Amino acid sequence: MSDVLLDTAVANWGPRFTANGVDASDYARITGPLEHWDDWCAAWCAGAQEQLELGEVALAEDRRRSASEYFARAATYFHFGKFMFVHDMDQAKDAHTRAVDALNRATPLFVPPGSRHEIPLRIPNSSVSFVGPTSMDRTDGPLDSGLDSTKDEFREVERSFHDRGMATFALDGPAGEAEWTLPIRPEWEVVGETVIGYLQSMPDVDSNRIGVWGVSLGGFYAARLASANLPVRATIALAGPYNLGATWKDLNPLTRHAFEVRSYSPSPEAAERRPGT
Repeated sequence: MSDVLLDTAVANWGPRFTANGVDASDYARITGPLEHWDDWCAAWCAGAQEQLELGEVALAEDRRRSASEYFARAATYFHFGKFMFVHDMDQAKDAHTRAVDALNRATPLFVPPGSRHEIPLRIPNSSVSFVGPTSMDRTDGPLDSGLDSTKDEFREVERSFHDRGMATFALDGPAGEAEWTLPIRPEWEVVGETVIGYLQSMPDVDSNRIGVWGVSLGGFYAARLASANLPVRATIALAGPYNLGATWKDLNPLTRHAFEVRSYSPSPEAAERRPGT
């Protein structure tokens, strides 16, 4: 019997995963044998563990750049293991924790090297720290994630900016390290003001050349930042929804369930009403 959720994942996510650092042959090898959505997270975590082990070997041989690539890919695989996997939060949180650890190991080994930053933010009913690794060169701008994308899948996007002489700050959104205490919220300019203010305080940042890039729901957040009175010089909104509520019934069941969980909605019906409020 076909598993609708698994079929949805495999049919929709291949291009996104491979564009963001998953080897195409790994995608086929990991997803090919799966028969049930319940097995998704464990299979991707097993693939991530292989990358970690390759990274350990490279690091032991002082091949630091290779080690950084393996650790970063492991983080991406762990992240995609828990991607939309919101029906089993124990598995999801374990995969998330391992993704964070792998990226933390990779970040100082990057070329140029990166560093981890935690930015405290106090908003009603929440007290969270937004986290991002930054790679500094000459300029800087935040990369915004969204519903279930996180900093762990931004490595390939960051390269395109680095190749153009720009630095990046990969920011977790409602997903990522803040997801366990912060529900999705529309007014992302509150977060943007804090993060941009933090970046402006960094001596290596040209505060007159800050831009923002966001994907999926992060594209919506990028547009919110651009429309606010913030010092944003350029904006890229990749596939950001203009009106999520209007497209709700066309969303696949994995996305709808993830939004229900990420918005802390008490029911599917409440989640459907949330984008329009």
